[in-house]
Amino acid sequence: MKRRKITKFAISVLAISFCAVAGGFIAKGNSNSSYETARKASATVLNANVGGAGGLAGEGNYYSGIDDSLTGNSLLNALHTLNSQKRTRTVGYAGFRQFAAKCDIDPDGSGKIIGFYDNKKIGPSWDSGSTWNREHVWPNVRDGDKVEDDAHMVRPASTSTNSGRGSKGFGTDSYDPGEYVPYYRGAAARIIFYAAIADTSLEIVDYSFPYDGVGSGNHGYDVGTMGSLSDMLRWNLQYSPKDTSFTGANDLARRTELNRNEVIQNASGGQGNRNPFIDHPEYACKIWGNTNATTKQICGNPTPASTVSLDKTNPSITVGSSTTVTATSSNGGNITWSTNNSNVTLSNTTTASGASVIVTGAVAGTTTLIAKNSDNVSASCVITITAQTEPLKLNLSSVNLEIGGSENLIATTNDGSQVTYNFEDIAYEILDFNAIFTLNSGEPFRIKGLKDGTTTITVTSSNGGSATCQVVVGTGQYVEPTDPDKPNKKRGTINTPLVLGIGIGGGVILIAGLIVLIVLLVKKKPV
Repeated sequence: MKRRKITKFAISVLAISFCAVAGGFIAKGNSNSSYETARKASATVLNANVGGAGGLAGEGNYYSGIDDSLTGNSLLNALHTLNSQKRTRTVGYAGFRQFAAKCDIDPDGSGKIIGFYDNKKIGPSWDSGSTWNREHVWPNVRDGDKVEDDAHMVRPASTSTNSGRGSKGFGTDSYDPGEYVPYYRGAAARIIFYAAIADTSLEIVDYSFPYDGVGSGNHGYDVGTMGSLSDMLRWNLQYSPKDTSFTGANDLARRTELNRNEVIQNASGGQGNRNPFIDHPEYACKIWGNTNATTKQICGNPTPASTVSLDKTNPSITVGSSTTVTATSSNGGNITWSTNNSNVTLSNTTTASGASVIVTGAVAGTTTLIAKNSDNVSASCVITITAQTEPLKLNLSSVNLEIGGSENLIATTNDGSQVTYNFEDIAYEILDFNAIFTLNSGEPFRIKGLKDGTTTITVTSSNGGSATCQVVVGTGQYVEPTDPDKPNKKRGTINTPLVLGIGIGGGVILIAGLIVLIVLLVKKKPV
């Protein structure tokens, strides 16, 4: 009996062990299981904590021990003490490779991570920096490594976007964290403010660092410092997480900032602490607002953020064709245009507010067109460029020119072959144009109106393509020249046989006259 019980017990143990081993193999077979678990855990935390106006319901009584009357270093030190008490652990710079799938998960549910600066959806799996890496918002060379283990300071960013920042500071004349999505100006500022209370040896100064060089003399970096304080104070107020009026890309960045504050505090593997400047943006001005006259003005009378708007969202063009995009700035200043690649060409890099830029497709693909105003506020749209299918395409099928006016004809071929411009005789009378008639695909051919008239220009290519453009100059009515040195049937013509007859008759009369003269002279001669 005793032996039978022992046998049954042994069989039970073996069965349990087999299930455990089998379960382990199943879990190991799913390489993304940790990321899926992280995503679900993050969603649970977000659903439980984010709500209410602005999504700030998760703070509870977290700041109950902070005296509202504190300012300057007194408030900074109080927040430092609170942070040290609440932060039970740090995620770690290495651990952030996996934790990013919790704290920076797309709040719209794509399962991707939201990249800092540009909202690019990346990951969530760590790929050793191939497509995304861990951005030291406070750069490592400026002593950012002192807080690099803290998930509140590190953000995931696409590798290409992150590399453009280097170790530059944040400011209107250095690196603009809102180049792609303006809201990141405020989000970046609040991370810098957090780093300064997490480690009080770090200092925020009111000059910027537009270069990566060492030393403040050349506006490079000083170890342990970040700037520009005044710009970041202004951005913190202009792009507040409590402002629920943001839409589109700005709103996605805002919700991501709010979500990660909840997750870092509450999620499994989190730190237990919050970024106080997300919950209370006003703390920044209470600490640093009296630094100088500029910071006093900003914190006492914050300047509303200017805006830039585009008349098109996501236009599509073909290679060689063009579209116009108009940018309007609320501050009335000039607009600076740029793109993130060379898939298009721009007619101008600077225009007045309300003016348009001509965008011409150069290479099939996509490009981001960025319009920035004098406040470094920007707006952008994604342009899709598709390959040309026609053997030859001409940008204009007709054009009206004033006398003295000009226009560019642009012919493109789908195989890159050259194009040739062909003209009617009248074109040489009413137009001025290039001396070279055979050009490369996409190369502009300039025509200028000289005289009233109408003509058709034909463009051909070696791949069998052909296109025409009708050109009307002035009134379009051509009047023939009236040069007196040229025969003109309208003025009458000379009768050639009559001229010939007159010539022969005159010769006969001349000979007869000579004979008479000789006879007379002979008669007068004395004998």
